[in-house]
Amino acid sequence: MRIPPDAIMAREKLTHSLLVPRAKSDKSGFLAKLGFTLANPDALEAAIRAQADCADAAVESVDVYGEHMTVSGVLAGPSGPRPVITVWVRPAAGGPVRFVTLKPLRSRP
Repeated sequence: MRIPPDAIMAREKLTHSLLVPRAKSDKSGFLAKLGFTLANPDALEAAIRAQADCADAAVESVDVYGEHMTVSGVLAGPSGPRPVITVWVRPAAGGPVRFVTLKPLRSRP
């Protein structure tokens, strides 16, 4: 299954979470190396959507909140590409798929 094109990606997830330095679970440094900053959140959104369009989503779990899915692929940034996993949820109560977060995909030695 592919993430549908009408999946919701809350602007605040980008501008108040992913692109902002955080003491815990910081992703802003990783994204900055790819060329994504608070100055270009639209570019990050487009890159996440493109990454999700390139591969099938895998259902990781199902719980009271819904069906949790991941997509593994390349996030193409202005400064270059890097492998990531994006996380999505299809709410149990219905409604569109929603973007949750992304994680750098670390290679194993």
